[in-house]
Amino acid sequence: MALGVAPLAGLYRAIDDDTAVAALHHAWTRGIDAVDVAPLYGHGRGEARLARYRAVFPADTFRITTKVGRQLQARATGIPVPSDFVDPLPFTPVFDYSADGIRRSFDDSLARLAVGYVDTLLLHDIGERTHGDAHREVLRQALDEALPAMAALKAAGRVGSIGLGVNEWEVADMVLARAPIDVVLLAGRYTLLDQSGLAFLDRAHAAGIAVHAAGVFNSGLLAGGATFDYRAAAPAMIARRDRLQAICARYDVELAAAALQFPLAHPAVTCLVVGLASNVEIDACLANLARPVPAELWQALKADAMLAADAPTP
Repeated sequence: MALGVAPLAGLYRAIDDDTAVAALHHAWTRGIDAVDVAPLYGHGRGEARLARYRAVFPADTFRITTKVGRQLQARATGIPVPSDFVDPLPFTPVFDYSADGIRRSFDDSLARLAVGYVDTLLLHDIGERTHGDAHREVLRQALDEALPAMAALKAAGRVGSIGLGVNEWEVADMVLARAPIDVVLLAGRYTLLDQSGLAFLDRAHAAGIAVHAAGVFNSGLLAGGATFDYRAAAPAMIARRDRLQAICARYDVELAAAALQFPLAHPAVTCLVVGLASNVEIDACLANLARPVPAELWQALKADAMLAADAPTP
């Protein structure tokens, strides 16, 4: 399991440095030894908070995943910029998938993190949902410039593995056979609510590419919230969530426990990435991961067409 740092960088709600550092240390003491961050998170605040944490607790050595594909351009303090992050640092994220942009973004991340190496480097958000009509040009540049630049960083020993960090399985599928990647972080597309990425996971496993399953709560709907894919959930999606919850209740299983455990059954999934913002949330997540879930629940979910018939289950 990896701790997603976005909530600790102020995603949707403010959080102070001391609280973030305490949560990171608590995660470490509970056995979580990996973190997932990006320049986008808090517009650099997520990476900077990891550096502050390492200064306070130097013995705690997380495996770090960060991302490239955006430059952080300085802006005047007090000038607002649209963001899902509360009180971000005074930078504006700007897409840049050029080879030079990748190298500069990576060097900037190392400086903010105060490290000389990261375990995993991911190319961030190259899909059609993000870029609309420009996505084909983004994909071309990703294949021609960004991914080769990342491969060169790996060959130079500056990163351990490279890949994609996306919310769309389709673009990952396009890259799968066209670039030498090691890992795909796929958010929200292999969950109890959305198994659209199942066939892609099968192909990734056959190709020896690891999948990091992120967004397993679909940005909150499976954890008691009312958002799906970072926006207000549609009534039909809420009804589907309620149906899942009712079936889980018949077997005395928390919906959050089923949501966390389901993706791990797929052989392609080597890591679960969960965004958590407090000691309480960390403890609840780990308890749900350890909670027994009867096989009959998964059978019932398939019988009710809540899960794909060929989806691997725990």
